[in-house]
Amino acid sequence: MFKISNMKQLGILVRKTRKLQGITQEQLSAVSGVGIRFIRELEHGKESCEIGKVIQVMQTLGITVFASIRGDGEGGF
Repeated sequence: MFKISNMKQLGILVRKTRKLQGITQEQLSAVSGVGIRFIRELEHGKESCEIGKVIQVMQTLGITVFASIRGDGEGGF
């Protein structure tokens, strides 16, 4: 599990996962339904990437997202 604190770290995670799976940015773009420009910007840590599309790309790569509230060991409500 990785702690993601900013978009740069998220972009690195996406890029490394994509490369481990042996797919190109173009292939990821096609299967995830987002533009190639979006993939490039996401992998470079662009701060204004649309969260819905980010989640879509991550799901395509098999990356599961978890969130927790500081001080809440359970991460629940």
